[in-house]
Amino acid sequence: RYHTDFPPKFDVDLSCLRFGDRRPASPSAMRLTADIILRADSYLNPLLDRELNLRGYKIPAIENMGATQDQFDTVDFSDNEIRKLGNFPRCARLKTLLLNNNYVTHIDATLGEQVVNLETLMLTNNRIANLSELNSLAGCRKLTMISLLGNPVIFRQHYRLYLIHTLPQLKSIDFRKITAAERRDSKALFVSEAGASMLQDVESERRKAPKPEEALNGDVNKESDAQGDGPVDMDTFTEEQKATIQEMIANASTPEEIDRIEKMLVAGRLPDASEKPPEANGDQPGAPSGNGSVVEASSDAKRTGSNGLPERKRVIVDDLDD
Repeated sequence: RYHTDFPPKFDVDLSCLRFGDRRPASPSAMRLTADIILRADSYLNPLLDRELNLRGYKIPAIENMGATQDQFDTVDFSDNEIRKLGNFPRCARLKTLLLNNNYVTHIDATLGEQVVNLETLMLTNNRIANLSELNSLAGCRKLTMISLLGNPVIFRQHYRLYLIHTLPQLKSIDFRKITAAERRDSKALFVSEAGASMLQDVESERRKAPKPEEALNGDVNKESDAQGDGPVDMDTFTEEQKATIQEMIANASTPEEIDRIEKMLVAGRLPDASEKPPEANGDQPGAPSGNGSVVEASSDAKRTGSNGLPERKRVIVDDLDD
């Protein structure tokens, strides 16, 4: 029926085309316009929710979401350049927001009034550094699942217990179910003097935090450094502190230990030699330890080999010496 031996009239390589992908080819940042929203891919995801795909457009800010006409259960903003979570119209249907791999440092305090039925919030690999930013989620009464892996805030002391206290309806934090023991520990902590002192510190942190407009105006590097999201200025360490850090680096024998030291420095904290990684003290990552503190798992814990360990040690020590 078909003449397979007939020579083709044209010899065209179509492998470079991506049929159905209507995203612009330009890698430069662009505003989120109503036209982009209307042209973006939408589909039923595996959970049978209607999802709008806005991944990878390098969007700097959320805007013009009224163009969705509240017709979606899920919106995926992953792999963009969003710095502030907010600026939604009132959305009654929207229940899942995916903002992985962005630059989010601020959360709008009225987010709960904008997305009234928000249940799931994915903020993996962003730049939230202050516990006070999490207070903005208190208005999200139906929020049950959140991920903040890859944010400096997860290295703050009692981070999980603070989230449980602020959002008691949560069921899962960073893909780990909240246990009954954690709820008891959170309740006990925040009726104690230590908990009251912590709440005062968070409030003081909120008052000192840079205004969201500074990030939106492009002053991102200055703001990130102020919140501990950029590299710590090694000049602020004394020679004794540098010697202590160098000793900890030299004694580290696993990638997890190097991850812990490096990320504590990035989060603006001086590594404590008395703190042990989860693998060393036998505690399950994220579970309350014997002294009431919370042991957090490294977001890079999946790297288990020793390849590159000496090089990573050398880089950190060189930063200290510069």
